[in-house]
Amino acid sequence: MSIAPTACVDPKSRIGDNVAIGHYAVIGANVCLEDHVVVAPHAVVDGYTTIGTGSVISSFACLGGEPQDIDYGGENTQLVIGEGCTIREHVVIHRGTVKDNKLTHIGDNCYIMCHAHIGHDCMLSDNITVGPATHVGGHCRIQTGANISGLVAIHHKVRIGKYAMIGGGGTILRDVIPYAMTDKKGDFVGINKIGLQRQGAESVDIKSLLQLVREFIHGNTPIKTLARAYVQSDNPYLADIGRFLSSDSVRGFLRRQCRM
Repeated sequence: MSIAPTACVDPKSRIGDNVAIGHYAVIGANVCLEDHVVVAPHAVVDGYTTIGTGSVISSFACLGGEPQDIDYGGENTQLVIGEGCTIREHVVIHRGTVKDNKLTHIGDNCYIMCHAHIGHDCMLSDNITVGPATHVGGHCRIQTGANISGLVAIHHKVRIGKYAMIGGGGTILRDVIPYAMTDKKGDFVGINKIGLQRQGAESVDIKSLLQLVREFIHGNTPIKTLARAYVQSDNPYLADIGRFLSSDSVRGFLRRQCRM
């Protein structure tokens, strides 16, 4: 264990083996740092927060603070960050509220770049990248492998499907289906072919998804009808989209190129 003499580490906190805490970092009483965590100088980890094994917290990150919710009344809610995550400079992640699961959760092997903000009650799965200065509103759900570029604004309660690619500078107001791509305006423009290829998708599977794009964006078939058809598909990627469409949506689905 390596704790700088100027670090402020509450004696009630739980510190694992081989943890490194830099100068002027602040670790609160209810924080748990698991083994091999690195907390750089001037970072703040507070509240009921758990940082998973091998994660790295960069300077000036602020994790586990009170949620930015006017109804928050001091309840003991949590922030959990998984294993092998990288949280870069000036990232802010707030813990949850009693309106949801009392939890904000970041999965394993996520990379959150500088100045990003993850709002209260968000649930991020594994292997997600969030670009610089991106803001994820409260109660959002982001599935495995999604890639969120920089300067993106995601409305609260939006869902982002697995391996979706969100273009830089976009505003995302509705749920984005798995494997989708959006542009700088936040419009649905196609399928993330490179991401699919990296996941081992065959060309025939990708061709089926390209057909989906034409049907999904330009067609008039109701969402529920499409969902039933896709769920029954032998194409596993199409079936993923069907399950996503079948689940509850608060914001509706990003489909045609329309703005609020």
